[in-house]
Amino acid sequence: MSEKLKNGDKMNKKYLFLYLNTGGGHLAPAKAIAEQINKNLENNIDVILIDGFENANKNFRDLIEKGYKFLQNKAPWFYEFIYAINKFPLFSKSTVKNISKMVYKDFENLITNEKPDKIVIFHSFLIEPTLNVIEKFNLKIPVLILVTDPITPPPIWFFKNNLDYIVFSDEAKKIAKQNKIPDEKLNVFPFALNDKFSKGMSAKAIKEFKKSHEISTELPMILIIGGADGIPKGKKIVRQLINSEVEAGIAIVCGRNKKLFNKIAEFKEKNNLENLKIFGFVDFVYELMSASDIVISKSGASTFMEILLTKKLPVISSYLWEQEKGNVDFITNNNLGIYETSSKKIAKFCSEILNDAKKYKNYQKNISSKKIENGTEKIADFIISYREKK
Repeated sequence: MSEKLKNGDKMNKKYLFLYLNTGGGHLAPAKAIAEQINKNLENNIDVILIDGFENANKNFRDLIEKGYKFLQNKAPWFYEFIYAINKFPLFSKSTVKNISKMVYKDFENLITNEKPDKIVIFHSFLIEPTLNVIEKFNLKIPVLILVTDPITPPPIWFFKNNLDYIVFSDEAKKIAKQNKIPDEKLNVFPFALNDKFSKGMSAKAIKEFKKSHEISTELPMILIIGGADGIPKGKKIVRQLINSEVEAGIAIVCGRNKKLFNKIAEFKEKNNLENLKIFGFVDFVYELMSASDIVISKSGASTFMEILLTKKLPVISSYLWEQEKGNVDFITNNNLGIYETSSKKIAKFCSEILNDAKKYKNYQKNISSKKIENGTEKIADFIISYREKK
């Protein structure tokens, strides 16, 4: 997908935002920042979001995109193995060079035709082909790398120590420095999300939202969500919550996972479960999270930050070893929520915490104490001012 976000009629600057369709953690920050830049008509900036593999060979694209989703959902152990070996420079440099060869011509056409004023890269695989084009044609285009893994980014992001980076935490900055990126090249900002997450949803708006989706306004709400492809063990989690007789409304977002949707719909009909709401792919995640009390989810970058920004209690049911471990550690080490893989224990925890107001408020207090903020506006301002002549 490529998407042009226009900013009025007078546009004398053009930015390319390059991402990959390998999980929402790359596209969500790109979209949020693009929309923020586009808000101010006086910027006169034309932001173009580009899927870096949009014109790539179909088999190659499927291997990366569909393979990524398949391994994450069906064979996470193999994904983690690939991730582990790519921590070694010999493997990771080979990976990026081979990928660059497959898409170089597409990038050459893109950059030479669009002639952007700036390029911001939101996926590590796209750094090499972008720089190869710039070097070949001796282009003077400023390039920024926005590292979308917030806490434990893999070394594959940090091969080029002459580039400027945006990272989302001091932990990520430390990893970058360990990979020989100079301190002056590293810029730390809060995670970037849709501007909606910068402000809370009013009690009145939450009540109206619940009513519009036939969700009980009297009971607390447990949300189960895992991104565009649903959540692993989604049906087991739902079944255990129902079996625990937890006094709460339950909503699950299945994304594009029709198999999961159909299984839970059948389970709901068979057991006549009026307090269970099933959603497919939705564009109202902010509203669902705001209306919830507990959010059961994976530990993807965007999702776990969305939960914390809405000040809801996160229950993490799965994560990708090492890549997302920092996200889980941030939650558990700061007592902001829990990590639990057992569906039965998840249900037990939810039932107990909803009957213990003091303990629940303690989690909320811990979340508030971290003063987590949305970095979108600050990052947008930084990108606009980056390499501008004073």
